[in-house]
Amino acid sequence: MPKWDKELDGISKISRSKTFYNAGLFQGTTGILAIANLLELQKKEQGLVESALFTLNLHLLEDDDHIFVPGDSCFRLSGDIMSGSSGLLLTVNDILENMNYSWMPILNMEKVFRSTNFKGGEKKVERCP
Repeated sequence: MPKWDKELDGISKISRSKTFYNAGLFQGTTGILAIANLLELQKKEQGLVESALFTLNLHLLEDDDHIFVPGDSCFRLSGDIMSGSSGLLLTVNDILENMNYSWMPILNMEKVFRSTNFKGGEKKVERCP
């Protein structure tokens, strides 16, 4: 058993949970969605993103054909990365592009985190030396 499998299995259970305080990337369901995506890419465990998306739907507000993200404590709508729609859009883009970490403001991300490179649909994780 690899060194971190027990911890990663425990973390993967979180993505199936339904109890979160808000929708934010740093303190809410969008963050769980980002972790679920990372675990699916690295462990090739299916269903984590789907479960986290279902839970995220509990927090989103819908009006006609618009979707809004409530901010921290759900007092207002939010468009920022930490608690709002920007963080959600970056995370959804990561899922669609088979990548992760795009929400981190780091130049040359692929050189820092090699796990961001998944070319040709192949989900291969390389470790930095």
